[in-house]
Amino acid sequence: MNNLIITTEGNNSVRVQQGLRDTIYPSCFYAYIDSSDVITFVIDTPKQRIFNINDVSQLTVNGQTFASTQDAVLFINNLNTCLCNCSGGSGGSDSSANTATGQLVSEMTNQSAIAAQNAATAATNAANYANEAATQANTAASTDGDTTTQTASQQAATNAQNAATAAQTAATNATNASNAAQAAAQLAASNPTPANIAAANTAATNANTATQAAQQAAQDAATAAQQAATAALASANSTTQTDSTAATTAATAAQTAATNAQTAATDATNAANAANVAATNAQTAANNANAAAQAAQQAASASNAQTAANTAAITALQNTPPVTSVSEAFVSTANTTYTGGTSTTPVLMPLTIAPTTTNPNFTLNSDGTVTVAQAGTYLVTGMVQSTQGTASQYVISVNGSGSNVQYYNAFGTANGGNANISTVITLNAGDKVSLGLVSNTVTLQSTISGNATSSLALTLTKIA
Repeated sequence: MNNLIITTEGNNSVRVQQGLRDTIYPSCFYAYIDSSDVITFVIDTPKQRIFNINDVSQLTVNGQTFASTQDAVLFINNLNTCLCNCSGGSGGSDSSANTATGQLVSEMTNQSAIAAQNAATAATNAANYANEAATQANTAASTDGDTTTQTASQQAATNAQNAATAAQTAATNATNASNAAQAAAQLAASNPTPANIAAANTAATNANTATQAAQQAAQDAATAAQQAATAALASANSTTQTDSTAATTAATAAQTAATNAQTAATDATNAANAANVAATNAQTAANNANAAAQAAQQAASASNAQTAANTAAITALQNTPPVTSVSEAFVSTANTTYTGGTSTTPVLMPLTIAPTTTNPNFTLNSDGTVTVAQAGTYLVTGMVQSTQGTASQYVISVNGSGSNVQYYNAFGTANGGNANISTVITLNAGDKVSLGLVSNTVTLQSTISGNATSSLALTLTKIA
């Protein structure tokens, strides 16, 4: 555990020292303890978490040592609460409010920029896989003597190529919008004039729009890739096929590319959902910032204008919802054989691999289920890859139960291979979500054409 030393410095600044940390923070200084027992300092910027109570063995403020962090917070708040521009005047109030607003808008704009870049990456991946599916469909068609299936494969390949081009264009647009949003966010933070703040808001809106377009383009590319794979298989199975071995190999490769394109499209959907969250938080931040600005203007005519302006800015900052990621994916690479249960009691197919970065919103349990920590509405995507030849039905199971028509959470395949579903499910805190087998006996498959893939995948994204 570390000693923490806080000292008010000259030039309206505060020095925070803890272990190897030695940082000078400019401007006004406040402190409070939030509901998670983390002491938080606000230094005329958005919330900065400095340390957890359990991580501190001794806390010293301006040379005075405290037995409890609560006492230290009271002492800090009883200091001269304004350590910057204490002479007053309306100019100081406007500057403080603008700084708080600029930081808020900058943070939210950066979130939109990140979502746009993630969507761009996913759309690029979907485009690449769609092009691969088109190439393989053309290969299968080249030796097909049936003009009907040959023409269908060639047309599906062309459609996939066109969708790939559109997805790549959308990815480029999203990347450009992301770069513009990042630049606008930096300018709003470093020079928070009303014009720069408005420009950052506009850049965030443009980034969100580009994100949604990239998401749709990625899904269109994935759909076209699947159609190309289906057409390639028809050409491979044609009775007039002159090179069935090569055509079948091409059809299998096309299906793998289509599956990967759908995974990329799911990633783009997750980025779009994150952009929607960022947009909602940005609107909340804007409302809070407007309230802070109005309070600061009213305080400018009072004898203690600067203190009132800082209080309004801090209130806006404390009410700003934290930007947290509530999305995670879990997989399995098992090749296990399972025999199905019933529609009401499906057989659990355990998930075994969690992300390397721990997400407190989800827990992968030892039985292969995933526990959600927050109640709400979730976009849930499930995928099962099995060996060819067996029709089967699967279900996204909640607390071990079977399919519920209200949520349309059952899915399947007529002949093995890849089966997937994206649906919306309302969950309670503590609910356990899993993948279950309803009917028939299936063997999971984690290797396609020599390439390692997931045999099971479950993605949860909180959308409301």
